[in-house]
Amino acid sequence: MFGVIFIYPQSNKPFKVVFVANTIYLCNHEDWIDKVKSNWGATGICININWGDFSVSPNHIDFTNIDKAINSVSRRKDLDIYIRVSMGAFKPEWVKPGSEGLKTEDFQITKTKELYDHYKYNKETDSVRAKHPLNLASQLSLSYMLNFYSAVLNHLSNFSDSTKLKIKEIVPTISPDGEMEYPNEEMCGYSPPENDKFISYLLSK
Repeated sequence: MFGVIFIYPQSNKPFKVVFVANTIYLCNHEDWIDKVKSNWGATGICININWGDFSVSPNHIDFTNIDKAINSVSRRKDLDIYIRVSMGAFKPEWVKPGSEGLKTEDFQITKTKELYDHYKYNKETDSVRAKHPLNLASQLSLSYMLNFYSAVLNHLSNFSDSTKLKIKEIVPTISPDGEMEYPNEEMCGYSPPENDKFISYLLSK
């Protein structure tokens, strides 16, 4: 789980305290929901749906734990649901250079023209899924991420009306803490797609 608290102020209304939880953690620690509600005054749970946890192959997404997490929160009275669909560095294992048409330029490249290895930057992260972060300027990389996001939205539409009413927000993100996922200047902007986009930007000026 993530030890993060989001507070959403609204004019003339009480603050909302929303606890962020990793989907897998939430499935295995349902008692955590009751604790943050009773002990810390939670008004909602933000569920992080991580692309790398559920897309087992290009054509298959396992929604079992997503369903379990959402239903666990939905059963609690007076708890709203917020959803983050994270699609960046912590990608599925099948998303790698040479797989499914993905080329080197679809991933982050360093100044020395090498694939950026996020694991060397952060040893605590998942070494396989975070090894080569995706290049967000690559149309192919973006298409895979958007396909996952669309599949999640379509799946959420199948929940009961009472559950859907509890879902207050669905946000596609690079990560739940996006400012930390692509932190290193060594791998920002050195791939051909990024160069092309920057050249186009300069020409437009």
